Amino acid sequence: MGGDSSANARVFGYPGSPKGTKASFPKIRLVILIEAGTHLIVDALICSYRIGERVKAKKLLRSVSEGMLLMWDRGLHCYAMVYLTIKQGCQYLGRRGR
Repeated sequence: MGGDSSANARVFGYPGSPKGTKASFPKIRLVILIEAGTHLIVDALICSYRIGERVKAKKLLRSVSEGMLLMWDRGLHCYAMVYLTIKQGCQYLGRRGR
């Protein structure tokens, strides 16, 4: 199936573009959980670009377990991420905003 198919457009949608124009291809959001030492992908989610990264990152917490150290950048730091990470028995290292 090509990138600019009607099925992909229906599922993923197009990114914003200047008034009177349309983006060339539908756009996806890929959020992945990677093991830092080996760079192996532990879990991944592909969704519509309109769905925020923070929403999907919370779903990836299904793949962490007790004793792990989870690191994330400031865009993902929020109360829900901290709470859910601790609930999984994980340690975390996250950047707060500025």
